Amino acid sequence: MKNSKISYKPDISTIILLIIMFIIPITFFYLLSIKTVQLSPGEENPYSFGFPEILFSIAFAFIATAFLLWVKSFMKTSTYLGLIIGLIVLGLFSYSVFFKFKGPYTTTFVIITSLIVLAYLGIYFFRYRKPESKIKFEEDFDDSL
Repeated sequence: MKNSKISYKPDISTIILLIIMFIIPITFFYLLSIKTVQLSPGEENPYSFGFPEILFSIAFAFIATAFLLWVKSFMKTSTYLGLIIGLIVLGLFSYSVFFKFKGPYTTTFVIITSLIVLAYLGIYFFRYRKPESKIKFEEDFDDSL
């Protein structure tokens, strides 16, 4: 058995996707902390912006990008199944975000993330989709009756 190394060199689109997936939650948490900082003196802000939010944003960016890369590689062999898996996970993600947060920032966060994921899925769906085999109309009928 040969020793084979699996290596992956990210292209520019993967790096851009990772940066976008990092910026979106960072912005969400920062805007959420600004909105909730207007408490009366002496109250502690439950949504303060700090290290846990930055760590969550980094984890979100890597997990979301890794998932989209997996779906992209899956679409190379089974385009429709990859698209369905991507849409199901996007729906589950959108649904689960609204358990913890509600409001205009949450809606904006989910819409922007969903549009980016839908665009990514759409681009690679049309890129890897195999053209349907064309059936000649004449071959469908048998004139030997």
